[in-house]
Amino acid sequence: MTSSHQPIPTADRVSDLPVTTPADRISGLPDSILCHVLSFLSTKHAATTSVLSKRWKPLWLSVFTLDFDDTAFKFSPSRIFSAMHSTLHQRDIALPIHSFRFIYHQYSLCYQNDINLFIEFVRDRGVQNFTLNLIVPVCGPPSIELPRSILNCETLEVLKLKGIKIGDISHMQDLHLPKLKTLHLKDVLFECNQQLYNLLLRCPFLQDFESKHSINIEDNKNLHLLETYEALPNLIKAKLNDDLIRCPLSMLRNTIILCVDMSKRLCFFGNLVLLRTIPTFQRLTHLELNFKDIDWFDRCIWLLAILKQSPKLQILIIQDTGVLEERNGICWKDPQIAPECLSSELKTCCFNGYRGTGWDFKFAKYIIENSKVLNTMTIHSERSIVFVYLSLFLKFANGVFSLSETKTTRSCFINLVLFRNTPMFQILTHLEINFQGINWYRRCMWLLSILKHSPKLQNLIIQDTSVMELWRDKCWEDPEIVPKCLSSNVKTFCISGYEGNKWDFKFAKYIIENSKVLNNMTIHSKCSIGMNKDQMLDDLSSCTRASTTCKLLFD
Repeated sequence: MTSSHQPIPTADRVSDLPVTTPADRISGLPDSILCHVLSFLSTKHAATTSVLSKRWKPLWLSVFTLDFDDTAFKFSPSRIFSAMHSTLHQRDIALPIHSFRFIYHQYSLCYQNDINLFIEFVRDRGVQNFTLNLIVPVCGPPSIELPRSILNCETLEVLKLKGIKIGDISHMQDLHLPKLKTLHLKDVLFECNQQLYNLLLRCPFLQDFESKHSINIEDNKNLHLLETYEALPNLIKAKLNDDLIRCPLSMLRNTIILCVDMSKRLCFFGNLVLLRTIPTFQRLTHLELNFKDIDWFDRCIWLLAILKQSPKLQILIIQDTGVLEERNGICWKDPQIAPECLSSELKTCCFNGYRGTGWDFKFAKYIIENSKVLNTMTIHSERSIVFVYLSLFLKFANGVFSLSETKTTRSCFINLVLFRNTPMFQILTHLEINFQGINWYRRCMWLLSILKHSPKLQNLIIQDTSVMELWRDKCWEDPEIVPKCLSSNVKTFCISGYEGNKWDFKFAKYIIENSKVLNNMTIHSKCSIGMNKDQMLDDLSSCTRASTTCKLLFD
């Protein structure tokens, strides 16, 4: 009887079996897809793929993106120029170049002829995104000049320049960038302010403009002409660093987002000239101001002037405001008429670097008390904030407040008189408090005061509550009368950093036993020992819940 089974290959027969090679699916993709993948690599790294196989060898030369960075040539940065020459020579002359990026840190070894050649090459091939980043020499201003031909490139959409000089373009008849949407200038030297104005006026579709230290600072001749220029009609975002004095505000008046880093030099000239020429920003909804080393006298002038001229402002961000007070007695003064944006538009205000000085407080207090539709007021402090200010911070339109500190609060002196006069927060619904470094005695006083005066509070979040117990005999005590918010409104409560000590437990127990509509009670513990966590959970679970729908979540 013949067996139907095939014989099992022996060791001698294994070598006779056909060898199958795993399919190379990536190499089988169309050239257009592979070139698109390679476009995300620097040109040097894309070139290394040529060793993979014959299929890959020519692909890197067909990529529409050229990206050269001398940091990729660690041992000989100047080799970047020979690599560029070689790459351009090997490419098909008919292939377009959509994006070109060149970063070079060895300014003394950078030659004008090389820059001219590369720029002419990519311009003639329809470049759309062009980045030239040269490190500015320490000994003086930029000496490499941007070839004028790039300034009449009809295909260019993004132009980013750093460490270069733009020569006299006042008589350049064909200066025109009809498709340019993004223009970023850093350490770019113009012969005079008029050159920048001419360039901007030839970018009718510009949407994103950034300038940092990019103007000849010795040219002040045209300051009186700042209000005479046409606005950029399609501008969406403008970001200026110390260049506001040289950039006509009238040209930026259609922007939606404005970010300005200001200096003492800027404010000195600004007080004399620019403030009289601030236009009305009819479309401005987002404003960021970094006042750096500017005192409150100049801040006051600038803030009031810009707020008055920004009727649709919705977001205001003040950056790096921590400075010593100067010119005491002549700083922030509440204007007689509140700016229109505060009355009807401002929804978000963020104050970074708050130090709690008299002028910081007066400004924050003014924003809070006059912003009728404010949703969120965020304060970031670089040092301890005395709680004497906090009750006023909480008193604003629709009651969302957050406070953060970058350093642990070492001491907090509570003004007892203030807490006897705490105002009613009639529409406060969400409260987050970080008690970082504050003992339970002071927490107790603060919490009771706020809870009693927040009848509509629904969400209460306590952050980072684990500290050494102080004043052991004077900590949490259940109030005789339960705050109204607990009886009828608090639905969500979260406490982070729970350690299960006496005062943590007493406070959590009080919330559970008196919150009649509480839905979720969330406890985040810092304890890493499972047995201790189990004990904490058992203690909390044993509490009588005033709300039948209350869920206790513990981790």
